[in-house]
Amino acid sequence: MYKTLAKYLIVLVPVLSFSTNIAHAWHGKTHKKLTQDAIEILYQQDIPQDEKSFFSSHKESLYRGSVNADKYSRLHHMDFLDSEEISDDSAAATSEEISEIAIDRIHQARLAGEVTEVDMNKFAEACGEVGHMIEDMANGFHTLSNEDQAVHNELEAEVNKDIRKNRERFESEIFQTCFDGEFRRGIAPYDAVTDVAETSYFGDDEILPARKLASSVPMGKYGTGSYVGLKKGWKPPLIKSVSESLNIAVNSTAECFDYMYTRAFLDDPQLTNIETPGILQIQTTPIHQQSASDTYDSVQK
Repeated sequence: MYKTLAKYLIVLVPVLSFSTNIAHAWHGKTHKKLTQDAIEILYQQDIPQDEKSFFSSHKESLYRGSVNADKYSRLHHMDFLDSEEISDDSAAATSEEISEIAIDRIHQARLAGEVTEVDMNKFAEACGEVGHMIEDMANGFHTLSNEDQAVHNELEAEVNKDIRKNRERFESEIFQTCFDGEFRRGIAPYDAVTDVAETSYFGDDEILPARKLASSVPMGKYGTGSYVGLKKGWKPPLIKSVSESLNIAVNSTAECFDYMYTRAFLDDPQLTNIETPGILQIQTTPIHQQSASDTYDSVQK
C-alpha cells in the first residue's frame, strides 16, 4: 500500500499530460517566502503548541517540498476555458493525492508504534508540496488553458526579484502578507487549491481577472519591449492584485498545513487503503524535461 505508492512522490516517470500547458511557477525564493509566511500565520492561531513546534522545527523540509514540487510540472494548472466549469483540475487533484499519501504514511507509522524523524521530514516535505500547488494558483496564468507564457514568466520573475533573504527570513519590500482574520479549520487541499484558483480566474474588487493579466504586465526580460521592471513599470492595480492574490494563497496554505497535521497526528490513525495509482504516477515530469523557469533558483537560499 503506502510503501508501494510512496515512491510516486519521488520516482520520475514519463509524462502523459492531460493538458497542453507547459508549466511555469513562482521561483524558489518566492515559494520559500510564501511557505514561511504561512507558518507564521499558523503561529497566530489557537492550535496545539506541538503543531506550531512541528512546522517551526521542520521548516527546511517544508521549503524543500515547496521547491521540489516543480517535479510535477505538468500538474500546476486549474483550467476554466472561459466558463464557470473547471475543465482541468490537475493542481487540486495532485495536491489531494500528495496529502492523502503523506497522511497515510504517518498513520501507518503510528499504528506500528513509532513515528520517526524521517517520517516527519517526509510529511513536512509533502506539506510544502501541497503549499506549492496552492501558491501557484495565486498567479492567474495557472488558470488559463491558452496562456501567454512570456508574460507569465515576466510576472513571476519580477515578483522573485523583490524577495531577499535577510538572515533566516525571506522578505519582500512590496509583496507582504498577513493573517486575513479568518482561520478556517478542516480545509482540504483540493478545496483550497480550487478556491484560490477561482478567485484568480474570476477576480474580485482587488484582484484582476486572469484574462486581464496579459495586458497589465509590462514586458521586460522575456518580452521584446524595453525593460522597465516592477517598481517603475507596474501600475498600482497590478501590484495590488498580485499582492492580494499572494495573501489569499498564504492564508489558504496555512489552513491546509493545519488540516494535514490534524489528520495525520491528532485524528485516530486509519489505513486509507490507497490501491489505485493516481495522477502522480502517470504525470510526473522528468527533471530533464522541465523548463528553465521551473528549476530557476530552486537551490537559492
